[in-house]
Amino acid sequence: MTKAHRTGPETGQAPLDYYQGLNTKVFDLVPIGSKRILEVGCAKGRLGAAIKARNQCARYVGIELFEEAGQEAEKRLDKVFVADVERFDWNRLAGETFDCVIFADVLEHLADPAPVLRQVVKLLAPGGSVVCCIPNVAHWSVLTGLIRGEWTYTETGVMDRTHLRFFTYPSFQALLKECGLESVVEDRWYTEIEPPESLFPFLHSLQVDPRAFANRATTIQFIIRAQPVGAKLSAPSADWKAAGVPVPADQDSVAIVIAACNLTKLTRACLDSIAGSGGSGFQVIVVDDATCDGTEQLIAEARKSQPWLHTLRLEKSVGLAMARNRGAEATEAGTLVFLDGNSLVTPGWLAGMLELIRKERVGAVAPKLVHPDGTLSHVGIVFTPDAHPVFQYRSAPEADPLANRVKEYPALTGACLMIKRTVFQEIGGFSGEDPTLYSDLDLSFKMRAKGHRILYQPASKVIYAREGNSGAIRMTENESALARVLFIQRWKDVMLKELQEESRFYASGRDF
Repeated sequence: MTKAHRTGPETGQAPLDYYQGLNTKVFDLVPIGSKRILEVGCAKGRLGAAIKARNQCARYVGIELFEEAGQEAEKRLDKVFVADVERFDWNRLAGETFDCVIFADVLEHLADPAPVLRQVVKLLAPGGSVVCCIPNVAHWSVLTGLIRGEWTYTETGVMDRTHLRFFTYPSFQALLKECGLESVVEDRWYTEIEPPESLFPFLHSLQVDPRAFANRATTIQFIIRAQPVGAKLSAPSADWKAAGVPVPADQDSVAIVIAACNLTKLTRACLDSIAGSGGSGFQVIVVDDATCDGTEQLIAEARKSQPWLHTLRLEKSVGLAMARNRGAEATEAGTLVFLDGNSLVTPGWLAGMLELIRKERVGAVAPKLVHPDGTLSHVGIVFTPDAHPVFQYRSAPEADPLANRVKEYPALTGACLMIKRTVFQEIGGFSGEDPTLYSDLDLSFKMRAKGHRILYQPASKVIYAREGNSGAIRMTENESALARVLFIQRWKDVMLKELQEESRFYASGRDF
């Protein structure tokens, strides 16, 4: 999950904008490159007008149940149908396709949302997505009512009296899967109320992790972007072309994606090291994640002397993992390289990784990451028997012979990672979880689940600064522990199976 905003004290309600028709998290999850959009339940068109202006949409269509709201929306959108979507004549949209379909606070109002979701999947253009938000019936306000034997409807919120369907996170994921969709980006609205610690012994007796329970119980709404199972990421769009990012025609080309996060001096040094590393045939895409430290001016100046440098500035921060995804959407280069902005590359750093990435069944390759003092920062990630990730050979001397063999690992970090674009598309990119390490681990496990091997190449060297950690927001110890629990919940069956079959691979990797 991206790090979510938390709402006001004990109301169990989302912010006022949510009820006035502009859920800011829905707004953020609609891809900037979506130019043809269908919004089901468009209300008075406030959300649509904001997206239409930001995306410079070619066509924005709404479906709205209430005539008065639909008439108001028609003033803001290109076309509005006043209709019950469960009885809508889809022939009225014959011949149209959409880059994005939005369900903002709609699916829970339907008697059976599955047929509607299946229908809109047919309307998606290649690379298209569905963005929706769903109230969480496992929220603490509902659970406390049930403990008291209450099930009380309210005017708004999770227990809105007009809700016909109720979802938890797993049940909504099951609905998406039933309709041929899979979640690719997620966010949440939270409330501040926390479960009392006196409840924790009871949770332990049920073998429920209290931290995972707290995360579920304080989530009031899930916001999800989903794509058809196995679909490719969005293709490069007009807004990228307007930003000056060319689309390479040849699949042997390389695109280096750097997410800039308020580390101006380090970003400058990183770009200078790329310029001095030799080689050609690559482009560099800097995704400026709403920086406020002069990075925007730095990149503008750097572009004058570095023609391979391109940039896109995001007006609102999306976090490191999602910024990487935005960069990947900017190019059709056959090979993607994700590089943290606090890194210094060395001559020939790409060549060694390219040698391995072109081998059969290899999905991704990481270089040797070395601290400025000559000790190792990253070789590969292994796991303890209780599933704690461990950076193998961390702080060992760079020349350690054990760290200078090509190896296959259970996981790698995204600090510097080369990946085939087809593989990145196949697995849906980074999940956007906090802290970023667990988004990287999730990416590795998704690759391996699809049969792709991930390798470490010691012949490629990148110097990784200790300070900065790429500008990502540092997580508290509790947040990190919770992210680990959620990661294990998702992959525990795979981990248990692999630990039984080849425990040494989890403990130390294997030679390639």
